[in-house]
Parts: sequence; C-alpha cells; structure tokens
Amino acid sequence: MLVVQEEISWQISEALRLKLTGAQKKTLRKGPTAKSEAYQEYLRGRHHWHNWNAEGFGRAIEHFERALTHDPGYALAYAGLGNAFGAMSYYGYMSPGDGFSRARAAALRALELDDTLADAYVTLGLERLLHGWDWHAAEAALLRALQIDPDLALAHGIYSIFLFTSSRHEEALKAARRARALDPLSPFINMCVPWAHHFAGRYEDSLRESLDVLALKPGLEEAGNIAIMAYERLGRFEEAADLTTRQPCWGFPIDGFAVKEAHRARGADGYWGERLAQMERITNYPAAGHFSFGLVLCALEQYDRSIDHLERLVDARAGGSVFIGADNALAPLRGRPRYEALLRRIGGPQPQMA
Repeated sequence: MLVVQEEISWQISEALRLKLTGAQKKTLRKGPTAKSEAYQEYLRGRHHWHNWNAEGFGRAIEHFERALTHDPGYALAYAGLGNAFGAMSYYGYMSPGDGFSRARAAALRALELDDTLADAYVTLGLERLLHGWDWHAAEAALLRALQIDPDLALAHGIYSIFLFTSSRHEEALKAARRARALDPLSPFINMCVPWAHHFAGRYEDSLRESLDVLALKPGLEEAGNIAIMAYERLGRFEEAADLTTRQPCWGFPIDGFAVKEAHRARGADGYWGERLAQMERITNYPAAGHFSFGLVLCALEQYDRSIDHLERLVDARAGGSVFIGADNALAPLRGRPRYEALLRRIGGPQPQMA
C-alpha cells in the first residue's frame, strides 16, 4: 500500500508536469517508511495523541516507540515522540526538565533522518518557546515548518501560541483559524481559537469557542478550563462553579457546589476564597499548578503570595511561565518589581495585556 501511494504521487506530478525542485523530487520519491507495521503504529500513536489527555499522550508514546522497533529510521515516529513528550511536559505529567529534553532530542533525531520534516521543526519551536525561552529560535523553527509545509495544521496552531504570547493578537487569531480550517476535528487544533481570544481579552468569544470545542470533544479539560476562566472574567461565577462540578480546574479537583454556596454567601471573594481553600488541601501537584495558585491569589488581591507561586513556576522552568505576562487575570501585578523581574528572566518580547 505504501509503495502504491508513493508511485501514485509521482505519476500525478509527472502527468501534471509540476515544476518541482530537486529537493522536492527527492522528498516525493522518499517514502516515510517501508514497514507497514511501523506505519500502523504511527497512525495509532497519532490517534491517541489527538485525544489530548494524560492517558492519550502515554499511549501515543508507546505506539511511536513500537513504530521505531519496526523501523529505527522512521523520522515521523521520532517527530511524534517529540510532540507527545512536549505535551506531557507542559501539563506536568513529566517534569519540565526531563520531558522537554526528550522532546527536543526526539525532534533533532527526526531531523537527522529527514531535514525536511516540518513536524519536527514544530516540536523544536514549541520546546524553544516553552522551555528554552529562546524566542528568536522558536519563531525561526516555526516559520521553517510553515515554509516546508504551509498546510500543516499543527504548525499554524503552535505558531498562534507564539504570536499571542508576543501580543500579536490579530496574527494569532488568523493562524489559529487557519489551523482549524486545515484540521477541524482535532481537539488541540480547535483549542487554538479560544486560546487566541482569551489572551486578547475577548472573553465572550473565548467562552463561545471553548463551549463549541466541548461539544466536539465532551470532557476535554482544556476547553473546560478556558470556559471557566471566561465565566470568571465575565463575572458569571456560578456558571464557572457549575463547570468545576464536572471536571478538575487546571488539574485541581474542585467541589463546585461548595464554591457556589460560598459565592452566594460572600460574593466574588467567597468564590475565590473557597477555591483557594480547596486547592491548599492538595499538597502534591506538579509545577504547572503554581500558575493556578498565582491566578487565584491575584484575584484575592494577595499579590505577594501570587508572585511567590509564579516565582516557583519560573524556577521550575514550567511551560506555563511564558504566559504570565500575557494573561489579563494577572494584570494587577504589572509594575510590581518582583513580577517585572520574572518577565525579564523569561525574556523575549514584552507582552502587553489586552
């Protein structure tokens, strides 16, 4: 089947008399793998990766590694490993130092095998942004991916993340919508649009879009998290609490009924205070959890404690560090010396909150 696909591609290009460069002809003639078992395992890995949860990432890694046992030179499988390790690292399912290092190593190995593999450049771009804090290298890698494959949805999606962390909000939304048009069924790709709206301060839009993603993929925590934040920013606290009865909020299990009662009794301060009390009962959480504490404490106007947690987030070099300057929920921290020092540590373009 793989040989037939390759031959059909070649014959079509010849029949249409496409003007291909030498490198493009070489790429067209070079199939990704000659081992059908490796190809099947790769497809299974991609399927699980798109489920966008801890179990899915773990199973994706298993299938990508099996693909490599069948074909140790399978560049796409290494690229898939890079994507999975990067996602595991960001969400705290692996330590940032370990997971992002593995993501980078897998992407570099993929490029050793095939330096025209756009997917591997995407992983490099994401790792350089979220862990390396090398903004120039991150954008260069992502633009290289888009140059190689202008129709790669993942490249447009990750580039949109780079753009909204740089306060290039209209460009970010354009890239996110392009990604979704190219892959309308991927939960991750669909999330790029509500993320772009969220960081631009368009909360009605981010709410609508995140609820649409939940309709597409019920139970997707990332979509629920953004919807919860939109409800909060819009002052619709009881609707936010309702969502926390159905899912964790940024990794923390929350008793939404207790939060709703606290809101009815004491208003917004009651809502945030009950959220904080429940989170503080959990002592074992990944570094990514410090972002959640920073948000809640900032809402309670406990600014020094908020910055304490953000410092721990940055010290751990957690992926969420690059968002602390862009999220409007942290706007009250602007101008505070310790907070500004954190932004300088992360480097890159100084984001402007919407």
